[in-house]
Amino acid sequence: MIKESIYYHRSYRKESISRNSALIELVVLLLPVVAVFFMYPYITYYMGKITRFVLYRYFSAASTVQVIKSHFVFFDLYIVHMAAFYHTPMFYFVFFIVSFALLIMSLIIILNKASPIMLYVFYILSINAISATFFALVPLDFPYDINLFSDLYIKTEVAIWLVIPFVLAIALVPLRSNLFLKLLVTIATLLYSIAFSLVRYILFLYVLERFSYVFMASLFFAFGPLIDFIYIVGIYSYYLSAVSRKNINSDGKGQWLF
Repeated sequence: MIKESIYYHRSYRKESISRNSALIELVVLLLPVVAVFFMYPYITYYMGKITRFVLYRYFSAASTVQVIKSHFVFFDLYIVHMAAFYHTPMFYFVFFIVSFALLIMSLIIILNKASPIMLYVFYILSINAISATFFALVPLDFPYDINLFSDLYIKTEVAIWLVIPFVLAIALVPLRSNLFLKLLVTIATLLYSIAFSLVRYILFLYVLERFSYVFMASLFFAFGPLIDFIYIVGIYSYYLSAVSRKNINSDGKGQWLF
């Protein structure tokens, strides 16, 4: 049975594209990798300066907030160096009780009616519960500090900026659309990633300085690099939908399979 019309996506659609054209598009779409590779020291420098400026307004010990160098690949990048603190044992004990109470409540809700949002909430609360257990028992043995977190976060984000053009190039080359628009989608995704990384970086350091290290695991594993793939897929999906709607009544350059 041949499908006469399929809407919104490319299911069962075979796009015809020449190898030479695909190779040229691949090379062009990978050009942002070169730009990111040589510019990430400057990007992280200004990210650090902006972060320090924002945090300076909220902390009395803001003079200890510094922007320092850290080596990564072939060049130095810049991270924010600052001090955080440990709460009292009572704070960690209360956090432990609250974390497990919320975890049990979320589990009950999931058992009655599971949903993607509640499953993600359960995932976050599970990390919180594990972190709360550690800090309730041996808080001073926590092996990481805010500066190691800062260093790992910035290096992870730079790695993601370098990977984004590769992922989008592979996904965009087969699409029958304008090369300039494909490149624009890649650049827009990178710019969004840099802006989002900056805002998240400021919020992460604020939370860690204000509420101590107990939230570090939750911040990184629940709201860290995992979130980056959501907006990457989202931007690509939005563009793919627009291309599909435009080519829905194509003239045979693509073929429907069955």
